Amino acid sequence: MARTLEWQDADLDEEKVQEGDTQEYTPEQEAEIKVFAQDFFGDVKALAKQYIEQFFKDKMLHCGGKIPRSFLFAERRISMVMNYDIIKGVERAYKALEKVMPVADIDQAKQSGEATDDIKLVNETLNLLARSGIPQQFAGGMMCLYLEFIEGVDIGTSP
Repeated sequence: MARTLEWQDADLDEEKVQEGDTQEYTPEQEAEIKVFAQDFFGDVKALAKQYIEQFFKDKMLHCGGKIPRSFLFAERRISMVMNYDIIKGVERAYKALEKVMPVADIDQAKQSGEATDDIKLVNETLNLLARSGIPQQFAGGMMCLYLEFIEGVDIGTSP
């Protein structure tokens, strides 16, 4: 027996809400919304930084040495962790990895039916992030950081 849930919210009644309608707020409500949005952004940013620090604390740069905090907490990298979902992170990773994939490896994978090294690396990295307790919301950006810092892949600065 299939059950369905019905949304019961008078504010969302089809007669009341038309496409293109906008909600008007008092100046006090607008101020509260702005404060909420700033607090929310700050909380997400702090959480992203916490997971970045936790994940990379025992990792070494691909060229050797500890990863400097200034690398980890650069604004573009924090933004990447906050804003890249898994799909965007995977697309960015494959775009970067295609530059270093030898054509011979791609041809061999086609003949053997096996996955190429870039596919294996992306899957292994996502599995490592999941096993490390990184939330799925941050996994796309964290994977890009991992490829950049640990694997030495040039992720670049443009999306």
